[in-house]
Amino acid sequence: MNLLEIIELRLVGADRDIVEENLKNLVNSLAEEEEVRKIKIYNRFRVDTDFSIHLFHGQFKVKNGGSQLGLRITSRH
Repeated sequence: MNLLEIIELRLVGADRDIVEENLKNLVNSLAEEEEVRKIKIYNRFRVDTDFSIHLFHGQFKVKNGGSQLGLRITSRH
């Protein structure tokens, strides 16, 4: 079974352009990870401070707390 892990990110008092650039750099650096097949970042329409990071896993079991990669991403922000 394929798995989609979603990480929601809401910014408060941060420069959106800087955060967006940091997220793009994060995706590029994590693109080589073996535990994820694809990473996509979405921005909420008309709410510049809301982002959604989607991690597409192949056949992979994740505990309720999230994957190791997801936990690493959330610990960076």
